[in-house]
Amino acid sequence: MPQLSPMSWTIILILALIFMKMMDFNKKEVIKLIPKNIMNMQKKWSW
Repeated sequence: MPQLSPMSWTIILILALIFMKMMDFNKKEVIKLIPKNIMNMQKKWSW
């Protein structure tokens, strides 16, 4: 699994926070979704 650079993690976290505010998910839902999304992103793009 490729390692993400600190910059990439920062961008992902910021986007995740914006997404949470927009969607107004409860935290348990988000905690389930985020790891899946990161895994999917790593599959789509070689970082």
